[in-house]
Amino acid sequence: MLPADLPFEIIACIARLLSIQDKYTCTFVCSGWKTPFQENLWNVLYVSDKKRLLSICGRPLKRQIAYQRHGKHVVELTLSKKLKATDDQLYLIQNSFKNVQRLWIESRSLSKVNFGSKSDWKIWEALTTLRINLDKRDIFYAELKLLDILSCLPRLQHLDISQTAQRKRMVFTLEIFELLHFYLPDLKSLSINVDFCVPSTEDLERIANVTPAYNLTDFSMDTGSVSNRWIYYFACKYPSVHTLRWEVYGNGSLSDDHQDEAASLFASLPYAFPHLKTVDIFGSMYSEKVYSVLCELLNSFNIPIKNLRHEYKFSPDRPKLLKQLIRGYTNSSSNTLETLFIKSSLTFLNYQNITASFYHCPRLVELTLDRCFASIVLDVLLYRCPGLKILRISSGKLLIGRNASKTSPKHGLRLIDIRYALVTPAALNYLSFRCRSLNYMRLSRVDIQGSFSQRDGRILLDMSYTHLKVLILEAVIFLPDNIWIISNIINLINLIAPTASQPSVGHSCAPSVVSDTMEKKTESTWIYRICEKDTDDDCSYGTRKLNKKESKYADKYYRNFQRNRNIPSKTNPPRNYTGPADSHDWKRNLLRGHVELRCGYIGVYFISPTASSQSKFWDKSLDDLD
Repeated sequence: MLPADLPFEIIACIARLLSIQDKYTCTFVCSGWKTPFQENLWNVLYVSDKKRLLSICGRPLKRQIAYQRHGKHVVELTLSKKLKATDDQLYLIQNSFKNVQRLWIESRSLSKVNFGSKSDWKIWEALTTLRINLDKRDIFYAELKLLDILSCLPRLQHLDISQTAQRKRMVFTLEIFELLHFYLPDLKSLSINVDFCVPSTEDLERIANVTPAYNLTDFSMDTGSVSNRWIYYFACKYPSVHTLRWEVYGNGSLSDDHQDEAASLFASLPYAFPHLKTVDIFGSMYSEKVYSVLCELLNSFNIPIKNLRHEYKFSPDRPKLLKQLIRGYTNSSSNTLETLFIKSSLTFLNYQNITASFYHCPRLVELTLDRCFASIVLDVLLYRCPGLKILRISSGKLLIGRNASKTSPKHGLRLIDIRYALVTPAALNYLSFRCRSLNYMRLSRVDIQGSFSQRDGRILLDMSYTHLKVLILEAVIFLPDNIWIISNIINLINLIAPTASQPSVGHSCAPSVVSDTMEKKTESTWIYRICEKDTDDDCSYGTRKLNKKESKYADKYYRNFQRNRNIPSKTNPPRNYTGPADSHDWKRNLLRGHVELRCGYIGVYFISPTASSQSKFWDKSLDDLD
């Protein structure tokens, strides 16, 4: 079959997968390709500046005619920031692109002068998606103008209302919400960035008899404060919601008004978000009441939450809040919770032992504690989360309890990602023995402090039961015991595993040691972290793999470590503040000892003395994770 003989529909599908330049090239292949590729070129239009705006609405005339001829093919239209298109220009745009289905109106893209005087939104009644930014500081009676627009869009399914200004914002009342849903009966997702006017006592009677918006499944609100009466309204209005996003900005929180009636309001509900599966909360340090109300609803109505994300600033004077969050969420959704993500943006001086706060969560698959400064007792966590597959910890401690037993049942953990944390060798040893399915491990900016053997000069990390597909060690600092002194940092790593064959390094200061070709037999690979001066002020960090002769020398040295350590060294090699020394000083660093990492298997490994940008490599490798 010749390219020209392909059906129009297939060509149109191919066109959707190509770049703009490739589409343009395809229009010259043959006459059969010209029309479908040309139409697809016009599907998406971005009005990026006033020059393009004028080409649509004014001069030059030739371009204006082109827009009028091909405008019927535009399906997605974006009016960029600060265009300040007049209402007359907006009317011309509406008439030029009558078949638009998805519309993005960014901040100040529309002029406030005579706003709504000529434009005709009924032309765009086929719209299914609208993202509009209207600032009350720019447009008078913005709430009413917005309702006028929405009244012309009966087919709208996705609505996103945002504002740039934080001080002077649109305020939604109960009446506005009811009119919004009256005008948009097919609405499936709603995202609003507004403030709320507290419903009156008379409004409560209306709320009890409100008509539910059964089609709405995705609801997001970004607000300064919201009262319990609004939570009561949303619970009645949105019974089909499965995704809820709640952001509290600035010093906003749950309003204290009518707190005493909250219990009776929620008790009168026949249900509350019965289909809710995913909850995202973003808040300030003053938004504890948001969490309290959510937990109350979860407990009272057994809402089957599967995915929960909570990001906000933990207040320094509320150090127990993290424990309360974990206790509340894992208790209320213990039988349904599958992913839990908690992130803080403040720094604590002391780590909090939060493991005991976890309730038994048999279905929890993914746990992320980001910048929480939490101390994790690994054996207890694995016991309480038997189905855990992915564990991510940032700014914390990973250790094991005194009574950790190796007779515990094997665990199915597949991935562990630890950053900016303190990890004990005992925790890694236990992890290897208990989690035989562990395939992916990344340690970035991690301190590992362990017992130093005076007999053979090593800190042993025994992960012999672990078969890793990917191992990443970035800026990991190894120290004996608990003595954090630069002169004690160990820079020699002995990697023992059936691992990848070692690549040749073209220069002495390679940025990292990377390997991805498997070898069957077990080998000992010596890796040395180095720092070399490029100029008077700059240094280049890297790793150097010892050659066979140097590796034999290191093996022999540590076999006789007790005798060799007593031989006085002429001088101590100069050290960088992160520990590494000059690449040629590796022999003088033997005295400080080495780290021996034993693994059952390693597929691909990356070792670097700095936290390099390996995120894309890491994320790509996780595509294989079942």
